[in-house]
Amino acid sequence: MAMPTAPPRSLGASLAIRRRRAGLVLAAAVLALSACGGGGSGADGGGGGPTPCAGIVAAGQCLTAAQFESRRDALARGYLGDREYRAQRALERTNAHKAHAALALVLGEAVEPGAGVKIAVIDSGVDLDHPELAGANITETLLAGVADEVAAQFPPDRYSHGTAVASVIAAQANGVGFVGIAPGAEVKVYAVPVAHAPPDPNRRRSYGFGVSAQSFGTVLSAEIDIVNASFGSPGLFVENYTTAEIRRLEKEHRGFADPVAAIAQADVDAAERTVFVWAAGNDHGEPCDPTWPGVENCVPASSSPLGGRYRASSPGLVGGGTVALLEEWQGHNVVAVALGTDGSIAEFSNRCGIAAPWCIAAPGTAVRVAYFGPDGRHVAAADGTSFATPIVSGGLALMKQFFRGQLANPELVARLFATADRTGVYADADIYGRGRMDLGAAVRPVGAATVTTGRHLAAGGHDVRTTALTPGSALGDGLSRSLAGREIAAFDALGAPFWFDLSALAGEAGAPPLAARLRALMRSEGSEDRAAASAARRSGWRFALRQSPVRTASSLLHLAGDGATLALTAAGGFEATAFTSAGLAGEKTPELGALLAWRPPERPFGLRLGWIEERESMLGSVAAGAFGRLAAASFVVGAEGSAGFEGWRLAADIEVGWAMPRAGGGIVSGFSQAATSAAALRATRSLTARDSITFSLAQPPRIERGAARLTLPVGRTREGAVLHETIRADLRPSARQIDLAVRWRRGPALGGELLAEGLVSHHPGHARGAPEFALLAAWRAAF
Repeated sequence: MAMPTAPPRSLGASLAIRRRRAGLVLAAAVLALSACGGGGSGADGGGGGPTPCAGIVAAGQCLTAAQFESRRDALARGYLGDREYRAQRALERTNAHKAHAALALVLGEAVEPGAGVKIAVIDSGVDLDHPELAGANITETLLAGVADEVAAQFPPDRYSHGTAVASVIAAQANGVGFVGIAPGAEVKVYAVPVAHAPPDPNRRRSYGFGVSAQSFGTVLSAEIDIVNASFGSPGLFVENYTTAEIRRLEKEHRGFADPVAAIAQADVDAAERTVFVWAAGNDHGEPCDPTWPGVENCVPASSSPLGGRYRASSPGLVGGGTVALLEEWQGHNVVAVALGTDGSIAEFSNRCGIAAPWCIAAPGTAVRVAYFGPDGRHVAAADGTSFATPIVSGGLALMKQFFRGQLANPELVARLFATADRTGVYADADIYGRGRMDLGAAVRPVGAATVTTGRHLAAGGHDVRTTALTPGSALGDGLSRSLAGREIAAFDALGAPFWFDLSALAGEAGAPPLAARLRALMRSEGSEDRAAASAARRSGWRFALRQSPVRTASSLLHLAGDGATLALTAAGGFEATAFTSAGLAGEKTPELGALLAWRPPERPFGLRLGWIEERESMLGSVAAGAFGRLAAASFVVGAEGSAGFEGWRLAADIEVGWAMPRAGGGIVSGFSQAATSAAALRATRSLTARDSITFSLAQPPRIERGAARLTLPVGRTREGAVLHETIRADLRPSARQIDLAVRWRRGPALGGELLAEGLVSHHPGHARGAPEFALLAAWRAAF
């Protein structure tokens, strides 16, 4: 929700018709002028309350979905305007720039994308002194006796594969060439004897991973979140195998079985298993010899020097393809195929094939990489599923960071797949699997975000867009101040948490709007003399519709609004009134109550005792959605008096109240007893036989003591349990609204009465702030 701003000066008119006693009163406001220095506006008896925030907490504000996306997109466009960022086109093509912008809005621009996430890169090694990696959080561990790479020792057509892969994730914004997808991640490079030679008859039937189970164990023991595995054995395609054959291979080849078991992580809880991201392979169209014994998917081709070319219609078996056949791999293993610069599948890339449910497409052509090799360059453009893989690994790191590590790793994988772009050509699962990776969609709510009041995500909840608490005027800014800086978590259709500004959902009462002040002006009595008014009443019963049980707004009983009243006046100035607003059109919440008043005839004082039962509100505060149900029973004691002095008629009214609020079915779990106060002073003088003037000083009802108890969903565990925090929120507002008004009345005039009022309200809405000024005029007539 956007922060409220001061409303501009406004000029308007309104028309209201209400029943009064046995007739009708027609009142028209001919002029309404106001200027205020802050605050909000709302309905009579309370603030308009908040517009439910349908977005997430960003830059200290709760933004609606449209506002959030607008700011995110503007920030993302700024990233693309940077030469170094724009150089890595894969970022824009996966909407990583939008994910980066969302992270900056939510966590602050100082937070590096990927920070707090550990990514292991199992590869050939890395040049830690490369300029692109200067300042990166990156380390290297040499496994299985592998020697550190030396640039001069590479053949002319080779380079450090591991340096190139790691840089796609970790390249820093340092003016050298390009930016990585997750430059803030902690990257641990594990150098292993991985071969990158093209397929040949001697390697064609090799089922070994090239990485020992011991090496995999070393990697996994480092509490790694994501493993990037840009390697595999070419010439073997998972579509040509069955699960039974894989089980046989496990028995016959320890070099296959032991890594398979290590990657399955059977001894680790499913929610905590490290995610592996695999390169699908670069076999498609590669030369092969159809006469090789047992050759797979080798299609005769006259253009091939060997007589055939591979039709790589599925990923390589050794590596990611295994996920298609082994259930114990499914959920935490991802296969990446490569997209060309035109967005379609790259010519060289293996297709997803039978691994489609666990396969995703990402850019793998002309990917900017850090070059460490014999010719001394720093940056190069590389092709291969090896470079689509770190784009996916880095994307998962951004997602993990955005959701504050609260999603289980299999949930991150499921979300990556569920939010992928499956439109157009990407609907072809045999080629693209789950579609094109879309990180912008991955960090947006899927479906409605709901606030749950249960202990588990499965308990369901209330749509955050319909969750709001509209405070009554007596609360002022008390609740919003107490909730300032607090968040509430809502969960989308996939169980991902999004955090909302709780104070924006609750809001503050704000100053009464002009319409409410106008109604108060038209409701005012012609005489403020309590004794005279009491003496004028005749004994007996009276029934009225659209009438307030009290004549002053400085009473908690004013919450009843204009309802139905039944009054009995007896001798001695006693009056008993029952009232209700239930079932009356225009009344937002049903209230009922009773008032016992004693105003002795010809005496300048009076007392009253009242009770009001709010069935769907609490001191005028209305809850919706996850805030649950509110109700309250309130008791008031009031004293009033009047006296004459030097031609003036002076009147005073003071009231104290006690409320017993109730709550249920939502995040508001209870209240303490509350105390309220209200007061008014008036001085009226006749100017002529037709004109009178009244000066008044009033404090509307205000909470003096009281607190709410809220049980807030603040996040979740990786197992899906909702985390709650119970807080106490003081309801007392920060200031006291004092209204100073001068009112002129002329009657009879034009068959009715003319009324005009000038008013200054200090700390309007019981919130510390600039005063509000208002000028009102009305004409009313009874007929």
